Amino acid sequence: MTTVNYNDANLVMVGVDSGGSDMFEYNGQPFTGTIEEYDGSNNLIAEMEYVNGYVEGIQKFYHANGQLEEEYRDLNNIAVDYYKYWNDQGYLIYHATFDNKGSLISTIVDNR
Repeated sequence: MTTVNYNDANLVMVGVDSGGSDMFEYNGQPFTGTIEEYDGSNNLIAEMEYVNGYVEGIQKFYHANGQLEEEYRDLNNIAVDYYKYWNDQGYLIYHATFDNKGSLISTIVDNR
C-alpha cells in the first residue's frame, strides 16, 4: 500500500464527497493508500486510509504528545466495526463497536 505525506506536491485534493470528506488524487489518479499528516514540529498527527480517492479504512489521529487519540474504521463516511478514543496518557477511555452498516452495538466508557 502506498503511503504519502499530506504535503506531497503530487497529492491533490480534488473535492469533497457527499459526506464532507476530502477526496484526493495522486499523480493524476484517484489515491489508494495512506496519507500521513504532520504538525509544524514534524510530529505525526494523522494517518488516513483512502480507496479510489475516498476516505475508507483505518483512520488514526494522535495527541500532540504522540499518544494515539482516535482510531476507527471508516466506510462510506460512517464508523463501522469499531471506534476507540484514548486520553493523552494512553488510557482507552471510550470503545464503541458497530455493525457493518454503522449501527451501534455496544460501548465501554472509562472516565479516567
